[in-house]
Amino acid sequence: MTSNVWKEDYSVLEQFSKINSDIIIERDYVCLPDEYRAEFYELFNKVRKTVIQEKHLGILDKSGALSQQYKIVGQELQQLLGLSSIKMQYMLSVFLNNPIEALTSALFDPLFDLLKGKANENQFEETGKQSIEKLFLRFYQMGYEKWVVLAVLLLLKPDHIFSVKETKAKAEESALMMVREIHEQSPDPKETNEVEFYDDHPARLTVPDLIIHSTVLDKYVSFRSMVAKAMSLTSDKPESRTWIPYVHLDTPWTGLSLVYIADTLEEIVLIADKNEICGPDLIIACRTTPNWYEEEGLTQIMAKHSRLNPKLGTHILSCEEIPDDDIKKQSGSIKVSKSDFSKITLDEILGNIN
Repeated sequence: MTSNVWKEDYSVLEQFSKINSDIIIERDYVCLPDEYRAEFYELFNKVRKTVIQEKHLGILDKSGALSQQYKIVGQELQQLLGLSSIKMQYMLSVFLNNPIEALTSALFDPLFDLLKGKANENQFEETGKQSIEKLFLRFYQMGYEKWVVLAVLLLLKPDHIFSVKETKAKAEESALMMVREIHEQSPDPKETNEVEFYDDHPARLTVPDLIIHSTVLDKYVSFRSMVAKAMSLTSDKPESRTWIPYVHLDTPWTGLSLVYIADTLEEIVLIADKNEICGPDLIIACRTTPNWYEEEGLTQIMAKHSRLNPKLGTHILSCEEIPDDDIKKQSGSIKVSKSDFSKITLDEILGNIN
């Protein structure tokens, strides 16, 4: 029998709102006096948490498994490199460290709509279900990719980590850069005790999320996920690398991490400027959604592979099995692996880098 404890919790919230007459929750107006605000949101949050635990346990379990693995690899890296923090988009960080808190955020508006009388209980459940699934699919994909990057990083046994500051382009600057050619100097790498994953907001120049020195390879390795659109030009491109004409939005960048390997730091401090992108040594493509390979899922990865021509090929990590016929269609330089949190799969990637 379906549990509906959330409805009991909701009744308590609803009753609290009614007996305290200074609380006003109307269709187009809400007033929460300060003396009631803390208790109101304690009850409000309890409803949201109960809904997740009752109606979306599968999503919560998958999110919790990813969170556990992310924390393990993050702690190992922090101990190895003396890291003070691992930074990324705020809500993605919340999802990876406290999944239920992130998932309940999807119910904020739907629950208020229920209190306001804009929706009934069935509509709340359906709208909430859609919002939770959408948020989960987005953050699980992004979070899994971050876990993969950190896990590969750990396998490379780094002894030094470096950052390159990426400067976001403000809205007014982006408009100006679209019509004028602005040249900038490529930024310098600096040793750091932080990992900071950048996002895909327009930037002056696209740079790595991080660079490490690998004791396994005795080389420098840089990583970049969520490739940002570069708005400026630079003449500081290392001649030792291959530079490819660049159209940022030709196919989606979601779930793609670019890996660069070099003997010196200076060779891999720049990913792209407005016109060209540095050819990567390896592409790691992470795919977590069901049936992702349908509807041109493989085609999009192959398009990036063909355009960027990574020296060590492209390695696709899929959280579900792909039909053999689809795998056979790939060229030898595109490898597909069924992956969850298996170190064996990551060892295969490390073999590619070696």
